[in-house]
Amino acid sequence: MRYTRPHSALAEALLDAGEAVTGSDRFLDAEEPVPALAALRAQGVALFPQDGSGVTPATARVVASVAVEDDNPDLAAARRLGVPVARRADELSALLSRKRLVAVAGTCGKSTTTAILGHLLSCAGLAPTVVNGAPCLNWAGPARTGAVLRGDGPLCVAELDESSRQILAFRPDAALLLNASADHFPLDETNALFDRFLSRVSGPVLDARGEPPPEGAEEGDWSVSFPLEGERLRLPLPGLHHAQDALLACRMALALGAPRAALGPALASFRGLARRMEMVGARPDGVRVVDDYAHNTEKLRATIRALRE
Repeated sequence: MRYTRPHSALAEALLDAGEAVTGSDRFLDAEEPVPALAALRAQGVALFPQDGSGVTPATARVVASVAVEDDNPDLAAARRLGVPVARRADELSALLSRKRLVAVAGTCGKSTTTAILGHLLSCAGLAPTVVNGAPCLNWAGPARTGAVLRGDGPLCVAELDESSRQILAFRPDAALLLNASADHFPLDETNALFDRFLSRVSGPVLDARGEPPPEGAEEGDWSVSFPLEGERLRLPLPGLHHAQDALLACRMALALGAPRAALGPALASFRGLARRMEMVGARPDGVRVVDDYAHNTEKLRATIRALRE
């Protein structure tokens, strides 16, 4: 198997499933430190220069996203040797089909909500597998990327990305759709794509497009709280958008069989994601240092609003 750096979660999930994985990365070639690669290497992944040398006749298949250039040396080597090339989405879909897939989709907030939902189900004793697009601080370690939670239960929670339309490669058992905005496509195309995706879901669907923040949500000091069935739940992340994400994750967790009593303690113990409004330091004068990966208009607006408030 082969992967590039965005494939680190897929690589780790394949390792957890008992597959043999090798890989290359242009950041590795440039001798830039990448924690995800170090974690994979600690798990036994052999890493090669991105010059095609790691692709051999014994390679089962090369996995590449649509973002990888056609003249990539690994892809050229695969063509020369007759090694099959698989799309990342198809490889991930095949892997996740071994369990009941719970998909999290939407233009914004997917990674955080996927991690919250996975954390809720894990704390509830359902032992889900989780494959995410960003490292969860609850799951990260020297030998784990943090983007994957290994579980032996029947559920798999995964963040699915709409950017290349390959979200249609999946047929989930349940789905949580957070929102839709003009990001990779105009809004009408985005909504049409999500409508097609939801039509492929066989079980519970939560379509939150257009839903306002939870009624009664309140912001605290680097936290947010909201009511659920007569109890106020607290999440140690700022911003009303996080209250909405957490409430939707709670609703889906309940639909999947998580006991109601487990949700409050689980939310309170959630540590957040790397580079998603991650507080990386604080000065004695009270100034906080925050690292955030917001990279489109809606994400920037939500982050700035939350920090101002």
